[in-house]
Amino acid sequence: MSRWSIYCFVTITMLVSLSPRFSAAKELPCLVVPQVTLTIGTPVVGVLNSVAVNQGDVVREGDILATLESSLEQAEVALAKAKAEMDAAEKSTQ
Repeated sequence: MSRWSIYCFVTITMLVSLSPRFSAAKELPCLVVPQVTLTIGTPVVGVLNSVAVNQGDVVREGDILATLESSLEQAEVALAKAKAEMDAAEKSTQ
């Protein structure tokens, strides 16, 4: 293939890809590489309850990415509140 035929092929290909009639039907395989990759973690060990983001989403500092299963912790808080209320009621009757 000569240099001229390669140039013509590239020019025709570019014109076809820029044409609105052809661009919608044309799919080109590609690999998208992230600009930044980070490893994240939590200060406690746990089981994921939900994930709030999808692959490709843009996230900012402070965004909630996922939540951990917290039913045990919620029960402990409820128990502590109940004990505190009982202690307060006991002190007020004395």
